[in-house]
Amino acid sequence: MTKIFDDGTHTFKYQIIRKKYQKNIYLRIKDDIAVISVDRGVTQNYIENFLQDKASWVIKHISNSSNRPKLTHPNTIIYIFGKAYPVLIDIDKNKRSNTLKIIDNKAYFLTKETLDEDGLKKLLNDYYKKLSLKYIAPIVDECSSMMNLYPQKITFRSMKSRWGSCSSLNNISLNTALAMLPKELIEYVIIHELSHIKHKNHSKDFWSLVQRYLPQHKQHKKDLRKYEIFL
Repeated sequence: MTKIFDDGTHTFKYQIIRKKYQKNIYLRIKDDIAVISVDRGVTQNYIENFLQDKASWVIKHISNSSNRPKLTHPNTIIYIFGKAYPVLIDIDKNKRSNTLKIIDNKAYFLTKETLDEDGLKKLLNDYYKKLSLKYIAPIVDECSSMMNLYPQKITFRSMKSRWGSCSSLNNISLNTALAMLPKELIEYVIIHELSHIKHKNHSKDFWSLVQRYLPQHKQHKKDLRKYEIFL
């Protein structure tokens, strides 16, 4: 059931998904709706207080979601390692499966049926993951060796609001969408997350470590924002 949150300043729709034995609260934006996943025992009052704290974040990301380019729209482009490719959709019922191929500097979504936005996005994310495993995983190894900082585990997955994360156990998750970025920005994200192995916050020492390996990290951080709308 969709509900309305309204604190007098922020107004948006939200949905609650209750799960058994879920320790944390998870919040994501889907179709301009804030979706909250919580344990079955969490009270409505607690959820509303949580939404109050996150209201500005929700509004920002709903706005970004509304402005995000749609793969189903004409004249859409995707990025692969910093290069823009016009999107073309080719539907053929005789195809055995749906694929994405780069042909003559164009991104062809070759499908056996008409796919909606979510279907095309999944196809793109699957393509990005293949590129990440093949080309970005070796960059992680190179940066780890250079910094002498080694994660316990590396995973690539689709994420809506971040490029990467480093857990308290030094497990690093990287967004498959890194494959859309030019190499210098990929390296920035990787070095940023590897630095969290040594410093779990964004302290002065953390940024000094990033600075040691990426003197232009401030510019890289600004350049990264150009691509956030495509997440």
